[in-house]
Amino acid sequence: MELDNLISLKNASFKINNEFILKSISLNLNRGEIVSLLGDNGAGKSTLFKCLCGLNKFSDGEYYIKNNLINLKKYDLNYTKKLGLECVFQEYSLCIEQPIYKNFFANRHISKFGFIDDKAELLICKEILNNFLGLNGKGLDYKKDASHLSGGEKQGLCIARAIYFNNDIILLDEPTSALALNETKKVISYIQELKDKQKGVFLISHNLLTSYEISDKFIFLKHGKISCQIYKKDVKDVFSLYDLFNRFC
Repeated sequence: MELDNLISLKNASFKINNEFILKSISLNLNRGEIVSLLGDNGAGKSTLFKCLCGLNKFSDGEYYIKNNLINLKKYDLNYTKKLGLECVFQEYSLCIEQPIYKNFFANRHISKFGFIDDKAELLICKEILNNFLGLNGKGLDYKKDASHLSGGEKQGLCIARAIYFNNDIILLDEPTSALALNETKKVISYIQELKDKQKGVFLISHNLLTSYEISDKFIFLKHGKISCQIYKKDVKDVFSLYDLFNRFC
């Protein structure tokens, strides 16, 4: 396999009670690449997302993360995280009633003498979010609950967290859903920064305009199968992407 290959699926399927939800899925994700998973409701996008991150398990096929062959019977969310795969769910993956800096280090705290080092976590969180999100207002308090962040900032916090913990693969589930235009622009800039840092990104989105703007490749799903894979360079414009969506989804 190529050194730049982050994810490789070969004829992977997922079934429940002998009914196939996903069937014969083959795809690749490389460093510095953003791939949009496109499809109508019920096409299998979310199921594929959950199987990739370990919330569900593929029933058969071959699954490689950074050239590591995954045991389909044993892998889970914690295992994929250890291999550098981070999921950013539509619900932000945050505990909004907890302080911002504690969300940043959730389940991966800095310890000192056996205790959580709040001072170190606070300093690192402030530095990362200042540089990545541009959150540097004088009134900003990282000890405040994450509920004080805007929708775009919550998504940005999750993405910045993924970068800090050196994850090479980021899965984003509808990251701009229900966001205002300005917030959507912020999140798009965060995703583009992932590409600049040579991360690999799988993006689930219903927003074809956003997908066209930032993606390098499009994978269309229909009834649990890949109906088309095409690179952006082979798509004339966003109107052509809409035509492809109508044709293959």
